[in-house]
Amino acid sequence: RFGTAPLLVVGQLAVSLALVAAGGLFVRAALTAGQADPGFSLVRHLIVSLDPSLAGYDAARTTSVYRSALERVRSLPGVEHASVASIVPFGEFEEGRTIRLKPTDDGVAADFNIVGSEYFETLGMHVLRGREFTRAEEGAGSTAKSVIIDRPLARKLFKDADPIDQPILVAGREGEPAQARIVVGVVSEMKHDMFDIEPKPHVFIPSGSMFRA
Repeated sequence: RFGTAPLLVVGQLAVSLALVAAGGLFVRAALTAGQADPGFSLVRHLIVSLDPSLAGYDAARTTSVYRSALERVRSLPGVEHASVASIVPFGEFEEGRTIRLKPTDDGVAADFNIVGSEYFETLGMHVLRGREFTRAEEGAGSTAKSVIIDRPLARKLFKDADPIDQPILVAGREGEPAQARIVVGVVSEMKHDMFDIEPKPHVFIPSGSMFRA
């Protein structure tokens, strides 16, 4: 006599085997990702999330809090470098922008990040051409129109040509016009997501030009 019990057992075994297989694939992928080079140092780093707007601070006070906190951290004994960024690698959020050489170009999709001075030095990334952002460009109210791009974006936009001192157009958010900026540096590639097969293009804007005191 055949009841429903054997069918339930078979179904449970099938589901269990599927879960085991999926778990094994996930562990294998995680181990592979853990051994991959993200393009920056993973040792002796600390990330702190700070959002003064949650306390009702306006733009000016928020900027002041960021500046004061960064100065305090940089002055701590044992701290070699410190910087700020709107997006962190392997974090919960990403922001993308389209980068063009001319308004009529199709453009290149790139991860967008607002960073302070010493950002690449803090991560242990290499500046391949040009320079990092300065403390002046990090300061609130900076009118600098500088931009730093990484090697994948430089290759897509400029091929083998030198990008330094060349203008690019960085698309704004919805309803905002594109910004014309000048490339001042090219940095090595990085992975923003643990499971990225290849590094994506990145564009970096100095924090001072995005925040007003």
